[in-house]
Amino acid sequence: MSSAAKYSRRVKRAELGTRTHAHMSNDFIERVREFSGEMVSYTADHVPIN
Repeated sequence: MSSAAKYSRRVKRAELGTRTHAHMSNDFIERVREFSGEMVSYTADHVPIN
C-alpha cells in the first residue's frame, strides 16, 4: 500500500470522527436547551416571584 493511500484513509477516519463528534455534541446541546427551557417554565409556574 502506498503512503498516499494510508494518508487518505487516515484523513477519512479523522473526518468521520469529527463529524460524529459534532453530531453528538449538537444533539447534546439541543437536549440541554430543551431541558433548560422546561426548567424555566416549571420554575415560572411553581415559584412565586415577589
